[in-house]
Amino acid sequence: MFSSKLIRARRLLTSTAVGAAVVSLSAASAFADDANVVSTIKPIHSLVSAVAGDFADVGLIVDNVVSPHDFSLRPSDAQAVQDADLVFWVGPQIEEFLDRTVDNLADASSVVTLIETAGLETFEYRETELKIEEGHDDHGHDDHGHDHAAEKVDDHGHDHAAKATKVDDHGHDHGHGHDEHAAKEVDDHGHDDHGHGHDHAGSVDGHIWLDPQNASVMVDAIAAALSEKMPDHASDFVANAASTKERLAALETSIATSLEGASDSRFIVFHDAYQYFERRFGLEAIGSINPGSGEVAAGARRIAELREAVTDNSISCVFSEPQYDPAIVTTVVEGTSAVALTIDPLGSGIEPGADHYFETLEAVAAAFAQCGATTG
Repeated sequence: MFSSKLIRARRLLTSTAVGAAVVSLSAASAFADDANVVSTIKPIHSLVSAVAGDFADVGLIVDNVVSPHDFSLRPSDAQAVQDADLVFWVGPQIEEFLDRTVDNLADASSVVTLIETAGLETFEYRETELKIEEGHDDHGHDDHGHDHAAEKVDDHGHDHAAKATKVDDHGHDHGHGHDEHAAKEVDDHGHDDHGHGHDHAGSVDGHIWLDPQNASVMVDAIAAALSEKMPDHASDFVANAASTKERLAALETSIATSLEGASDSRFIVFHDAYQYFERRFGLEAIGSINPGSGEVAAGARRIAELREAVTDNSISCVFSEPQYDPAIVTTVVEGTSAVALTIDPLGSGIEPGADHYFETLEAVAAAFAQCGATTG
């Protein structure tokens, strides 16, 4: 049994016995070119659902509180992907569990790899160690010890102090070498990198949906893919995409307003999933607890290092995620002035559907705003 929820608005056909045949023919005509669509994680499912509207089943694969980095594709899920007319995923940077299945699909045109969308802004993963230097300004963000190859200032005046990439018209990203994806075991600090079996350094960060402007670019790509599969509804998809992009613009404005007092907040995240959100809204993490993507098994030395960083650098908040055991965060903040908060880039506890994306980013913003309120 396919375990994923299928989110679909179904037409209710009610008629008298005399008109039943007419109604049935009308319904059959309306749904004759429906496509079976599958998506991977809730935020992507939400954007696809918003554009698809009533004209496609949109299946969801990762529909529980688990990180896609740690998800294992079940046979029923693999079959659902095989049977789909369209598969939407971010790419192997996030859903490694789907990589082999996608490669084996007979119809490559049925796969939409959203991280390859032309016009998308992507960034390399940042260095995973705590970004702290002696003499750091306690309230400024000008000196985080970042030595990046390029700087970019966006329309909001935010300094994007990392290598930014625009994906070209062929879906290729530039400046992100993948030569250093060698398997990483355990380093001298006892850090176990579970990040797809390789070091993230130099690779593209796949958490692209956490920037509403990237989401807007993806919405256009989603509408184009759906229109190609179901041309009779192309105008519907274009209209749905336009209204979704209006909601995204309003969401960005609302979040920017809610975070006006949070720019000086100093925080550590569980894993480095939030830089797209941070860059868009003028925030910056000091570092991450986990140098990889999955669960971290921190030893005494690592915990001592984290506690020292929290104490010596005026850290306000340390974020856990619902996909992982919060015990390490509790231990790190115990006896310090920092507070433990929870943040979720996937919106795991939020009902899937067209509104999920917006509610998820609002919840992420609320968590950062809460952290900002503790800074003083």
